[in-house]
Amino acid sequence: MFSKTLRAAPLAISALLLTSPPAASGSSLAPVEGPLARAEFDKELSLDVKNVDMVTAFRSLARATGVPFVIDFENDPTLRVTFKAENMVSRGILASLASSYGLEFSASDDGIVVRRPGAPSAAHATTLGAWPARSASPSYRLAFIVRGPDAQTKFSAALTLKKNIVGKVRVNANGQGGVEVTEPRGIAAPSYAGGFELRVAVEGEADGALGLLTELVTSRPLTRESYAEDHTVRNRRVAPGETLLARTPDGHEVVLSDWTKVGPAETNRR
Repeated sequence: MFSKTLRAAPLAISALLLTSPPAASGSSLAPVEGPLARAEFDKELSLDVKNVDMVTAFRSLARATGVPFVIDFENDPTLRVTFKAENMVSRGILASLASSYGLEFSASDDGIVVRRPGAPSAAHATTLGAWPARSASPSYRLAFIVRGPDAQTKFSAALTLKKNIVGKVRVNANGQGGVEVTEPRGIAAPSYAGGFELRVAVEGEADGALGLLTELVTSRPLTRESYAEDHTVRNRRVAPGETLLARTPDGHEVVLSDWTKVGPAETNRR
């Protein structure tokens, strides 16, 4: 068992766990369930903790495992924790702590909540450690030029897109154009009859080139109340610099004049 006072000798957790009877031949271990089932608790640790309070002990465990702990009981400075672990699975260390000190674990978005039934609840729970930051998906700024059949520039515009989000470069039947972003990718509203739309989605970046999925949608009137659309889908890999992405049957061109990576600028919690 764990030593709870300074006078008692530290417990070598490795020696305790190694005395457990081996699994029978051909048997399989039951899957771990509950708040200690996280993959981070498969990690083997070597820790030497001597005569510290419970908060300090779990601060060391949070640092070693990369998992935050939320202490939801009043810290008792007279309750001392001493243990030694050598190359032991962190899940076993936590289970031994729970057994020796009457602790209960539960999961939350903030971390593994630690409670001690019978002990006064904390006025404000103490969170030790934090989840590793996860980078947001990068964004890419795509600059476009749309030229008319006379090779003159009709307009220029830019879109900033994350991976798999669709941007649109549109020109309607009256020759007016613009850009927009739709989320998520999916079936879009029909184009104006007689206009066209280039849909663009970033698929990823590799070796200095940007992977794009493009869909050119051109429309033509059939009657006063109906029209038909033609769709042309292409996968492209484009280097920085000017690239012709699409040419419509009536001679319009959509050119990617340049692209740059602009992110990520923020991080997400788990």
